[in-house]
Amino acid sequence: MIPSILICGKTGAGKTSLIQALSSKETVPDDAIGHFEPTTRGVVVYKTPVANFVDCEGMEPGQTIRQYADFVLGEVQKRLEFGEVENVITGVFYCIDGSGGRIQHADEVLIGALDEEVNVVLTKADIIREKQLEKLIGQLEEIVPPEKIFVISSCRADGLTRLQECICDLAEHALADANEKMDEFKSRWEEYYREKLAAWEASASREADHLVGCAVWRSVALSLLPVPLDIVPQSVNELYMIHRIGGVYGHSVSRDAAAELAGKLGFHFIINVGLSFLMGFKILVFPVVVWRAGKAAKAYFASGEKKCPEEEFRAEFRRTGFRAGAGRRS
Repeated sequence: MIPSILICGKTGAGKTSLIQALSSKETVPDDAIGHFEPTTRGVVVYKTPVANFVDCEGMEPGQTIRQYADFVLGEVQKRLEFGEVENVITGVFYCIDGSGGRIQHADEVLIGALDEEVNVVLTKADIIREKQLEKLIGQLEEIVPPEKIFVISSCRADGLTRLQECICDLAEHALADANEKMDEFKSRWEEYYREKLAAWEASASREADHLVGCAVWRSVALSLLPVPLDIVPQSVNELYMIHRIGGVYGHSVSRDAAAELAGKLGFHFIINVGLSFLMGFKILVFPVVVWRAGKAAKAYFASGEKKCPEEEFRAEFRRTGFRAGAGRRS
């Protein structure tokens, strides 16, 4: 059993690039990818051992929303009429070019037309400014649940692990009546993605470590300021770090969510306030606290977020020592 994932969106939204990132250049050659110009015409199916990616042509300027919605939904309906499970669309990913800066009316209508089957992929995250990304996520959360929003950078492979997990979940749900085939499907899936997952996770780990390191040095610089109660800039530094680490692992983390996550440490906030009064000690301890919080956040997001409950998050912070950090999971 092979799941079929339909990819749609406006021209230039990065649909084919996303499929290439999820598969390989052997599956999707570079010349299949356009640069803000329509390359895919009609529907192109890219087959892999674990999934068929149904690449739909993009909505072009001058084309009405109704015309494009009819085209996409027509493809879904046509596959249902085949009467074969292999042809049925398992899930739909609607791609939006995040560098555009806003969610347009056409996007809202098309996402609504695809209804509960749709997941929204915000592409080109590597070139989106932080405030712009927060605004886009806020707009999308008014349309679809947060768990259906994916922040992706195909060129840097950010967020692809979480998207891959979603595709697998969709496949398992759609193929629930074919349990005898699931073990074979999972085996193929794991074999195909083993090397890719290792590369994605290693890349994300390096980027997260870099963000933690930068936050530590910012904390050192802030600690040198002869200002008591510098808890505010230190907290902003920490929340920014958590926000960025979440993005590396494909999670849309708002400032409020980052604050809530940091708040799970509880006693850690009290430590910060106390240290702000101790001018001679804060330069020694503040950076260590930030480093430990960053490592805890990294472990939290790398685990898939939902797999790391509050107590485990706190325990990770307590276990993470500054000197022992290099030897612990990264």
